[in-house]
Amino acid sequence: MTSIFVTTRHRLWGLPMAIPRLETARLILREWQEGDFDAYARLCADPEVMRYLGGRTFSVLEAWRHMAYLVGHWALRGFGHWAVEEKATGQFVGRLGFQEPQGWPGFEVGWTLAKYYHRSQNAPKPTV
Repeated sequence: MTSIFVTTRHRLWGLPMAIPRLETARLILREWQEGDFDAYARLCADPEVMRYLGGRTFSVLEAWRHMAYLVGHWALRGFGHWAVEEKATGQFVGRLGFQEPQGWPGFEVGWTLAKYYHRSQNAPKPTV
């Protein structure tokens, strides 16, 4: 195992599942934690962020359900979206990854970043 991968064990129906932790010079792509919820709910409530993701903001309950969907996608498909953390500050900045839920037209790469990172030099560059 290379040094950029750190695994966390989860249990689904008694089976272990590893979610890789990826680190770049500026970012940490990691598993979701319950402590991410407040920042994720703020991101989902921001009209500027959500304008290209269906065009409407999420309520607190909808944000919780969506975060649970992101966590569950890892459990059911073995891949998904990571929580993205800025390494220098430890701040949650968004999500990034892959999805292909049942009924979706195909495999998708996607990301959502907090407004502060839109169109700026501050935007994280998730390259390994």
